[in-house]
Amino acid sequence: MPRTFSVQPAKSNRSKCKACDSKIDKDELRMGTHTEATDEYSAQSKWFHLKCFVKKIRKGPSSNKAVGGFNELSASQQKKVMRIVFGECDENSSASESGSESSDDDRQQSKKKKRGKKRKLSASDSDNSVSDEEPPKKRLKLSVSGIDDMKLSELRAKCKEYGLKQSGKKSEVIERIKEFVRCESAKRKKAEHNKNDKGFQEKCKKEKEMY
Repeated sequence: MPRTFSVQPAKSNRSKCKACDSKIDKDELRMGTHTEATDEYSAQSKWFHLKCFVKKIRKGPSSNKAVGGFNELSASQQKKVMRIVFGECDENSSASESGSESSDDDRQQSKKKKRGKKRKLSASDSDNSVSDEEPPKKRLKLSVSGIDDMKLSELRAKCKEYGLKQSGKKSEVIERIKEFVRCESAKRKKAEHNKNDKGFQEKCKKEKEMY
């Protein structure tokens, strides 16, 4: 079924976000998805927080022209939608907004890291054969191929996969991922070099003992 999108300040505090299931406060900006009624299905409208919309809806609107109600918003509201939904950051956006977003993301990342540490500890207790130095399987595939053409939501998903901070401008997120891949690649090359060098030293030691 064809789906349309809209944005508006919430008319009351009775609506709930379909992604996080929490209330959307009155006058808070919300994104909506709408499907028309057919012979088999009735018309449906679902509302989301702006950030939840980006995380939940993979195939969202291609531009603000495809979002109903966008032109009725104030200039500051339009900037907020462009920044969060479409990943376009205004250079003059308030530092307080970006700071609050960063702090929220940092808290979420901290909680995820704590949960991840608990899982690793329980796994090591049940299976002593697993090496503590073994890198996570998800980080084995290091690639920046096509990263410049990715949407902001896809870039944030990649940051989540690598355990990186997800907030910031699109250009900052891209540079963060590229820097991570460069550092990880350098670490692995150094580890491989040290491993080979250690093996060579042991071989020489054995040969000296023979003679």
